[in-house]
Amino acid sequence: MTDLPETIGTPISGGFAIVRIVKYPDGRIVARKELRNYHDPVHLARFKHEVKIISSLDHQYVVKILDHNLDELPPWFEMPVLKTWNEYTKISRWNYQDIKIVFYKILEGVRFVHANKVYHRDITPGNVLFDANGNPILTDFGLGLKTGTDFSRHTRTDEGFGTPGFAAPEQYEKGRFRDADQRSDIFGLGNLLTYMFNNTSNPNTIAIIRNTKVKQFIHKCIKENPGERYSNLDDMISAFVELEFHDEKDLYVSATKELKDEHGISDQCIAQLRSLADSITYVRAFFLESSMESIIKFKEHDSALFRLFMNNFFFQSF
Repeated sequence: MTDLPETIGTPISGGFAIVRIVKYPDGRIVARKELRNYHDPVHLARFKHEVKIISSLDHQYVVKILDHNLDELPPWFEMPVLKTWNEYTKISRWNYQDIKIVFYKILEGVRFVHANKVYHRDITPGNVLFDANGNPILTDFGLGLKTGTDFSRHTRTDEGFGTPGFAAPEQYEKGRFRDADQRSDIFGLGNLLTYMFNNTSNPNTIAIIRNTKVKQFIHKCIKENPGERYSNLDDMISAFVELEFHDEKDLYVSATKELKDEHGISDQCIAQLRSLADSITYVRAFFLESSMESIIKFKEHDSALFRLFMNNFFFQSF
């Protein structure tokens, strides 16, 4: 019989379960998830189903089960200790390229999950953890569905599930949670990307994102009608990898450097300037720091964009 582990720190209580960090006498430290209301047959069935789902998935960006005992009370399973989203982002300040890399890894994890006929249905920052190498790990399949199973009989027809601000609207429509599929996960992923930029999933904050194509990408992900979203992860990833992610500072340095060169202005330079047109910080910096020659060169090459810069400079400065 294995010696009982010692709990380290304060357990984290979720909707259906408690997660505690435990240390065994042999020095092993793991995260143990225990079902709270194990007397409820529906909750117990969900918990067992989660273990079955995770055990069927073997991917670098999906959590792994190290051990489990579903006959013990409370039933439990153990996972590697990972950093929470908040713990990781406090020590790792992301730039736009970091966002693209991390989100792409999350997409790859979800694509693998879908390829194995599983829908997560609760993709949120709280359910994405990080390993020691900074890789995102998709966790908490408590609301997951493996198609072709009879799990739907454990879902009451009048129930709605998911995390507000991330879950797709069909997950809250009476009797439709059973119908939530890959497009519901795509909705959650769109809100997750919004959160990565703005630290909130509020759709009203999408306008803050300066990159027009990124905004269009997110808007397609979170269409209210599932039929208007990307239909699957392959299509979503194909669209995502075409997006260009740049920090405004990098764009500004690159564009103004080219304006100082003796050669002509490239289309890339104009595209970079256009993406900065709504930023008062860099519009002001452009006029205050650029030489008269650079300003004239810009005006002669694209007078319409130059007027937009001028309008924003005077409108936002006074």
